[in-house]
Amino acid sequence: MEIYKVGELWYIKGKGDRMARIKIECETLSGALCWLVVFLDGSKYERISQKSSTVIEIEPGTHTLRFKDSGMFTKSKEIEFTLQEDDEKYVTVGCGISGYKIRTNDGLDDEIGRGAYLIDQSEELKNMIAAVVPDKEKVELALKGAFREYLVCTDKKVYVLKKGYMTGHTFGRGNFSIPYASVTNIEIDFHLGSGYFEISAAGLENKRLSYWASETERNPATQPNCIALTRACKDNFEKAKEFIIERISGVPVVSETKSSSIPEQIREYKALLDDGIISRDEFETKKTELLSK
Repeated sequence: MEIYKVGELWYIKGKGDRMARIKIECETLSGALCWLVVFLDGSKYERISQKSSTVIEIEPGTHTLRFKDSGMFTKSKEIEFTLQEDDEKYVTVGCGISGYKIRTNDGLDDEIGRGAYLIDQSEELKNMIAAVVPDKEKVELALKGAFREYLVCTDKKVYVLKKGYMTGHTFGRGNFSIPYASVTNIEIDFHLGSGYFEISAAGLENKRLSYWASETERNPATQPNCIALTRACKDNFEKAKEFIIERISGVPVVSETKSSSIPEQIREYKALLDDGIISRDEFETKKTELLSK
């Protein structure tokens, strides 16, 4: 297969003479200076600036497209399509925190998630995920902090996994997990090249911590709900903060008025569970909270 460009057109020439055409338009991406990389049939061939487009001609048949926002960690999921001779396909792509928004002239209008973005590909991280995260949960984000400490987000929960002397786990490991519905806030405290990432929730005490603290109770690396940060990993954790806050905002909240009894509220959350709007873990968390009142 030969790929070449004439002016603003990309031509992908195979055996046939009658070709199909694809036009790809790039909308707003995750940052003002970002661009969109296009992968066709597994091969990278073009990058597109925001608010611009590219056109290719391609041999008829079944093909795949993937996209990569330069400000994001991973590519979009793959979309497959079939073109006949002289067919024209129009694809519009944008990107936000939740995923890639893709629209086509043949009816696709969907959020195509980015999938898991495992920044650290170490065997330790993979083994810890395999040991702690249930198979039924889908890993959507996994980051390494300053030491042997990891933030893992699935479609159900947030996990903080720790190993090693610097995190207070010379032997064994530390496992902290919390459903999105129970997270009240995410904070990043960062000064002079170091800091920490902190998950807040009811029942968790927020302490004044310091990356350089020698006392265990003030060291973020040893706290179950915190991860120590350096300048090298701060930007990734800023994106993780946005990711979790968006997931939190997507969890429905049932109005708890005086006229609504606890059994009625539980039934409302059960209806959300039955409709697939919230997870079983989120339902059980809210049920426990209501019954404890």
